[in-house]
Amino acid sequence: MKKNNEDFIVTAGHCPDHFPSLFYVYSFQDNHLIGPINSRFIGSYDMDFIKKTNTNIMLRPVIRQFDMINLRFLQFLIVGSSEITSCGIHICKAGQITGISCGFVSAINSISYFYDRVLIRTIVVANMPNNDSDSGGSMFRYNGLNGQSNLADAVGIHIGRIPAIQAVGMPIN
Repeated sequence: MKKNNEDFIVTAGHCPDHFPSLFYVYSFQDNHLIGPINSRFIGSYDMDFIKKTNTNIMLRPVIRQFDMINLRFLQFLIVGSSEITSCGIHICKAGQITGISCGFVSAINSISYFYDRVLIRTIVVANMPNNDSDSGGSMFRYNGLNGQSNLADAVGIHIGRIPAIQAVGMPIN
């Protein structure tokens, strides 16, 4: 995301073990410092904002994920954002453990209770495989503009799960 012409990465607020901390992206060749987690919303919202301070890298609005089932690398360009306004909408998430998984929205503007605190305005998605380590991953829906299958709209951040494979996300737009 951009704010006041500065670049940030948005993730789940409960993800870092220590606060404040530095955020790195791990790759096959090297670890790349992005910058500090310099603001945190805990309480009613579970979000961290990681400010890009490394001038040697460029952030792009993209979701990159290795598909473990089909053994291929997936990349979705984020071209917009979508507000979820009704149940039954098909959305997906990119998780570190479970990869790309999709399901249908079963509740919006719900109140969820996680990690000893109440979170408001959450999105609940039924039948979406997920794992605790998927927290902070992007939730998105396919855009399909001009028939392109690699375009997506940002929907939210995956923040947790409810037993019986229901994913919970914090909406963003």
